[in-house]
Amino acid sequence: AQRNNLIYSKAGVTSARQSLRPGGVLAYWSASADRQFTTLLKQCKLTVREQQVYAHGKKGPRHTIWLATE
Repeated sequence: AQRNNLIYSKAGVTSARQSLRPGGVLAYWSASADRQFTTLLKQCKLTVREQQVYAHGKKGPRHTIWLATE
């Protein structure tokens, strides 16, 4: 939804990163992989681990979760 666009923007990611406590983790979800978003997270000085997970246990479509730390 368009109302979520801010949290996936450079300004939104930067704001979230600044709110992290030491050792904190940002987690983002998407219905699909997005290389540009992975690049954006790295540009915001985050270390990124991308996980592919099934929507329903061990079956269904695969979704992407990004785990980002400083």
